[in-house]
Amino acid sequence: MKKNVFALLTMLVLAGLIFSACGAPATPTTSAPATQAPETKPLKIAFFVSDLSNVFHQAQATEAQKYAKEKYGAEVFIFDGKSDGAVMTQNVDQVVAQGMDAATMQIWDAEAAKPGVLDALDKGIVMTSFFSPLADTGIPVARSDEKGISFEMGAEMAKQWKEAHPDKPIVMVQLGWPNHTEVKSGRTDPFVEGVLSVDPDATDLGCQDASKGPDAAKQIMTDLLTTHPEVNLIYSEASNLTVGTMAALTQAGRGKMDNGKPLTEIVASVDFDEVEMKQVYDPNSSLKLSMGLPPVETARGRIDLIMDIVNGKVKKTSQPAEEFFYKAYNVSFWTMPQADAVEWLNTQFGTNIEVEASEPSKTEGLKIAFFVSDLSNVFHQAQATEAQKYAKEKYGAEVFIFDGKSDGAVMTQNVDQVVAQGMDAATMQIWDAEAAKPGVLDALDKGIVMTSFFSPLADTGIPVARSDEKGISFEMGAEMAKQWKEAHPDKPIVMVQLGWPNHTEVKSGRTDPFVEGVLSVDPDATDLGCQDASKGPDAAKQIMTDLLTTHPEVNLIYSEASNLTVGTMAALTQAGRGKMDNGKPLTEIVASVDFDEVEMKQVYDPNSSLKLSMGLPPVETARGRIDLIMDIVNGKVKQTSQPAEEFFYKAYNISFWTMPKADAAEWLNTQFGTNVQVKAAPEAKPLKIAFFVSDLSAEELFYNISFWTMPKNKALKW
Repeated sequence: MKKNVFALLTMLVLAGLIFSACGAPATPTTSAPATQAPETKPLKIAFFVSDLSNVFHQAQATEAQKYAKEKYGAEVFIFDGKSDGAVMTQNVDQVVAQGMDAATMQIWDAEAAKPGVLDALDKGIVMTSFFSPLADTGIPVARSDEKGISFEMGAEMAKQWKEAHPDKPIVMVQLGWPNHTEVKSGRTDPFVEGVLSVDPDATDLGCQDASKGPDAAKQIMTDLLTTHPEVNLIYSEASNLTVGTMAALTQAGRGKMDNGKPLTEIVASVDFDEVEMKQVYDPNSSLKLSMGLPPVETARGRIDLIMDIVNGKVKKTSQPAEEFFYKAYNVSFWTMPQADAVEWLNTQFGTNIEVEASEPSKTEGLKIAFFVSDLSNVFHQAQATEAQKYAKEKYGAEVFIFDGKSDGAVMTQNVDQVVAQGMDAATMQIWDAEAAKPGVLDALDKGIVMTSFFSPLADTGIPVARSDEKGISFEMGAEMAKQWKEAHPDKPIVMVQLGWPNHTEVKSGRTDPFVEGVLSVDPDATDLGCQDASKGPDAAKQIMTDLLTTHPEVNLIYSEASNLTVGTMAALTQAGRGKMDNGKPLTEIVASVDFDEVEMKQVYDPNSSLKLSMGLPPVETARGRIDLIMDIVNGKVKQTSQPAEEFFYKAYNISFWTMPKADAAEWLNTQFGTNVQVKAAPEAKPLKIAFFVSDLSAEELFYNISFWTMPKNKALKW
């Protein structure tokens, strides 16, 4: 062993001397110590807030600094707009002046800010916008889904008013920013549409300009109560305006409810906070809803968007500008339990509010039948486990799992068992609604609380807990089409779906919106339709094998369940397809449903063509199904209605291109109780270099020490 080491050392030294003798530099070099590559300077990110005195923006700023440091090693600098459009515009110029590497801006005057933004882009600074697009600069936007929540609040308020006062026509008004494009499109207009969806004859007094703050809102509302005392639905488009609105109502002897029944009006707000929570959950206050905008989620989303641009996952600019949405929340007296609202507030704002446990008498000891379609499926296993735990801990209720064994007849038989086994309530997952209907009606007659999961149950009118699959399917279709067109602009899109062509809910929630999403990008795309793969993975494999023969040009594939994806990918691999090149599609792009640990490995393998999956969260859905039963028990939701009420839970687009692998792993671990770990990018192993010298005893190295080229002091130093 010693001999071999000596021989290697000899070779290393020889190499050095040979190299220095044969290739000596004409000019001197300063030998540097062997050190690691210099550390990259942390990114400096300008984080704009419109008003740092606002608790939302305070919480957002704090989280941004913490999150950027912990996740990316970046530094965040807060730029306060002071609720002044001119100051915000000046802050844009400071992005360059202060040597920022990136900025996430909140701007009120887009046109005024545009020159500064373009200048920053020219200098290579990453620029993004928060809340609203920034003129036609094309920079990406992080924004909320305010439109959907505003619509939901309007519809809910109209419904509550009509139930309480069927003889009093609806007269609505909005207080906010009538000339602000994003507020109008995200709050004012959809609120009005939501009201009109319930009562097409409702009167709209329009959006009143309360942009000068709470005093303006108070005066406007005071005047309105004189000119239009019949006004009964009020949308105050910011929490500070709500302060003035409620003050005017109180002063006029209004702002009243009777244990949740509206007496004088119903008020909705935006920017849910601790002050509003006390009013929303006061059964005698007319402020009953508020749009919760989460500072923690939005702060992280804004930082992630910048990093996605830095890492090449999102383009710096595009026309139109790309938009990335974060979730908003409808915090409602009628639909969100106070304990959940408190938990949300504490999580997002760092408050420490405590709510006394509600009277348990109605829920303690309830026996709940919890249906799953197939207990061998990891999603349903995780859902069942969480349902039992959640119901016990939150409500003191017992959950009994009813396994459908992927058999419609078994599921129907389970409905009869709800009565036979003395259940107090059931949340069902049924494949054959008509067959199950008699058992459901029998259970209702016996006073058993009945709800459905995933799809409405015939015309029974029982409430439904279901996902927002439609939006995610559309998003996946559009994303796949975009990626394919960018990679292969000369290859026409040919799409196909594998699933349940005759299943109403799958068709409306997966098949149709996926096709619509693809066509929104490429109206000329060819659709081969939904192939019946309902018999499982073997059927999916055979269908795909046949398709690759008859339609080898197929390039966008939507497999509508994870077990079908197993068969689909097997067929592609067998045919020598299923390939990508570092995220660039070569043969096709595949999307799936029911993201799990197996799929994660493929989705984040840069050379696999499975690149997206709809994540249906078992923890969230389990809790939602239990909460819906309890809301019926506690009188917050009607047992039956026509049409049946629908309560949505969130689905997730887990995409190689848009969701970082670490976030997907975190989601999987949270929802499925897995322990998937994503290693940080491995450090480069130190190079092992053979350094040859001719003789290890030699001391001389060769330099050109010259009167003309080397100063005397450097020669002496050498």
